[in-house]
Amino acid sequence: SPWALRLGVTYRDFDDIEVKGGAFQNWGQADTPPFGVQNVTTLVGNPLDAPVILDYVSASEGSGKIDSSDKWSPIIGFSYELPPQREWLGLSLVGNFQFYRFGASSSASGAVGAPGSFTVEQYQHWWVDTDSPADNVPDFVTPGVRLLGPSLPGTTFAVRSKFDMDLYVFDLGVQARATMKRLNVTIALGPTLSIADAESSQSQYASWRAQGPGLPASSATHKTSDSDLEFLFGAYGAVGLTWDITKSLSIGVECRYDYVSDDAGTDQVKMDLSSVSGILRLAYQF
Repeated sequence: SPWALRLGVTYRDFDDIEVKGGAFQNWGQADTPPFGVQNVTTLVGNPLDAPVILDYVSASEGSGKIDSSDKWSPIIGFSYELPPQREWLGLSLVGNFQFYRFGASSSASGAVGAPGSFTVEQYQHWWVDTDSPADNVPDFVTPGVRLLGPSLPGTTFAVRSKFDMDLYVFDLGVQARATMKRLNVTIALGPTLSIADAESSQSQYASWRAQGPGLPASSATHKTSDSDLEFLFGAYGAVGLTWDITKSLSIGVECRYDYVSDDAGTDQVKMDLSSVSGILRLAYQF
């Protein structure tokens, strides 16, 4: 029979996931205490020495590792020998199906003004003025004043992201075979279809120390989630060696490269699917 069933396992070396950065900006606390993220400094040259309250901190883009166990997949396939066939040379139609399930997370934290992944974008804040030093509390808020002085430490910001994805990979290609006794050298290529069902969630946490009367220590948490289903086209190329155990049964190894037209994921997390894989499988010819 020209038909053969092929069963095996594959290990695909996916890249790390890319996590979108997060930002903390008031979350609805602009005109009542605690006036956003409390990090007080002073305006240079201001005779009142008025405190300025910084209310925006951000985290740059990060990455998260894919567990090695998630890079393994069963691979189920078939081959159909195309005529004419020669004992030492042949051409076949081949198809494969793979399934991967990913779970990854990424977390980081830092302080305002501290080195690392976190930066302070000083474009929005509130200038808290006092008409009497005896009041010693914020009297009114004037928006739009640029921050001139350095910020003081005390505000921390953390981002934690979680990512889950089911990936289904289908391919249909052409395989050439060159045979030397029981050893076969194969080359295959063809188009692929990847179906990526992804979900992600991101938690942002900010905390700040007390900055004086009327500006107490506090914290805030913000959570978002996203999901997406994508159909991505690509192509693959593979080279392999197989050994004929019997006339019907063979074992083989294959090195394969997959190119995928676009990244998979959500608005919060992206993953590059173009990667190299290794395959070990058995084939049974009916």
